[in-house]
Amino acid sequence: MLQGRRILLVDSPHSRPKGGWQLIDLARKLLQIQPSAIIHLLESSDKLKATVVQAASDVAPYDVILQVFDENSTHLELEAHRKSALDYDLPFAVIESDSQENQRGITALRGCDRVVCSIADTAEYLFQLFEQNMHLHGFDSSED
Repeated sequence: MLQGRRILLVDSPHSRPKGGWQLIDLARKLLQIQPSAIIHLLESSDKLKATVVQAASDVAPYDVILQVFDENSTHLELEAHRKSALDYDLPFAVIESDSQENQRGITALRGCDRVVCSIADTAEYLFQLFEQNMHLHGFDSSED
């Protein structure tokens, strides 16, 4: 199900995923499950828009963005994402963080497809997302 999928993980310089894990741990787990998944890691959201636009025009578009919640930037990135004129639907999920504003900030987010809190929760979200996409496009998941 993750075969050939392009996943963009966006870290935060100000906070870490809740529970102490890091995005590199998630990337390793996803690559163990499906070595042909394409996973890119941005250290911060500063170049998120440019990265997404460049990938869509130069190589291939991302299938999903997962960003660690950052009280300084996540709401701005989501707003920019909602207003962007992409030619395709790009799901944007937020990973809960150790930020002091995590709970209140996540409650106020608009435009977020899902909030995830652990590596297992993130993997489950990705599998559900890609399975839905396969069904929408007429593919049977047993063919994978």
